[in-house]
Amino acid sequence: MHADRYEFWLYRQIRKRFQSGEFYLDDSLQHRHLSDELVANEEKRDVLAQMEIPFLQQPVDVLLDTLSSELHQQWQVFNRELKQGQLKHLEYDKDTQKLHWRKPKADNRKPQEQIFYARLPFCDIADVLSFVNEQCHFLSVMKPLQPRYAKKQAETDSLMAVIIAQAMNHGNQVMARTSDIPYHILENTYQQYLRQATLQAANDCISNAIATLPIFPHYSFDLDVLYGAVDGQKFGVDHPTVKARHSRKYFGRGKGVVAYTLLCNHIPLNDRHKRI
Repeated sequence: MHADRYEFWLYRQIRKRFQSGEFYLDDSLQHRHLSDELVANEEKRDVLAQMEIPFLQQPVDVLLDTLSSELHQQWQVFNRELKQGQLKHLEYDKDTQKLHWRKPKADNRKPQEQIFYARLPFCDIADVLSFVNEQCHFLSVMKPLQPRYAKKQAETDSLMAVIIAQAMNHGNQVMARTSDIPYHILENTYQQYLRQATLQAANDCISNAIATLPIFPHYSFDLDVLYGAVDGQKFGVDHPTVKARHSRKYFGRGKGVVAYTLLCNHIPLNDRHKRI
């Protein structure tokens, strides 16, 4: 028996067992046991109260009857539309009694999109930030790092210029050359007001304002369930750190870290740095 080949075979078998769920790890989120995902009956009521999902507060029998009735109605609508020929991508073969799906021809909507967007007026990014600041006053929550040596409140134009410069990856020097704000003012504003705590406070201010808009519930799932997702963005590092790692997708681009953003519907709630 070849020891190296046998060891490699064992590693492959362990990977297969992890993927199939036969093996599990207590300290892993992806490969932990199914029992860790379940909630005990004693904790069920408290967990449901924390989730605040209305349809889960109903008894199971009532909920199943409601869902069965809705499903029956949807099947009736589906059968009616299929018989009327409204479902162009589905065809029913009477001989084989099977339903066949075919890809419909895509409509060329690009001219329509160009006409639609051509009617929209152009708006500067600074005007967008000014409008958002008028609605939720997110700039006022950005406090200086050294209040004794900074102004009580930063100038709106300087603060928005610094935010745009960093967001577009231009930097303060490029912003100073393309605007009428001196570099030393931009740099001082950047050092005093832009840091993780102030950015999170401003983000929470904007997120809370968006959550109060009438359009917010339309991004939710059915049955009053909010849509949750995680979005990651990779950032390279100039110097190796403890958290910096190579990525299978960006292996040739060096080490880096990932900033994960928690989304509720279409609103970012929180972020944290992970390894690539």
